Amino acid sequence: TQPPPQPPPTPQLSPQFTGAGFVGPIASSRRNLTSFVLVAPDGRLLAFLQPAAGISLAGWVNRSVGVTGPRGFNRDLQADLLQIRSIHPVRLRR
Repeated sequence: TQPPPQPPPTPQLSPQFTGAGFVGPIASSRRNLTSFVLVAPDGRLLAFLQPAAGISLAGWVNRSVGVTGPRGFNRDLQADLLQIRSIHPVRLRR
C-alpha cells in the first residue's frame, strides 16, 4: 500500500500593509499630536502615525517598516493619519 498523500505546504503570506516607509520623529507644541511620521525614502511625508495602545514607535525611528491599521485624511493635520495596529521591519525597494 502507498502512504496517504501529503497536503501541500501552507504558503507564508506577507501582511497587507497600509503603509511602508521610514519612521521619523517630529517635534510639536500641540497637545495630543502624534510625535511620529511615516516618510518615503526620498523624504516625502506619507502619513502621521498614531500608535495603538501598547505600541511604542521610539525604537522604530529611522527604520524601514510596514504598518497596518486604518488610514484616512485628517483635516487638522492636512495629511493622512495612520492608526497603527501592527508594525513590522521591511526592506524597501528604491
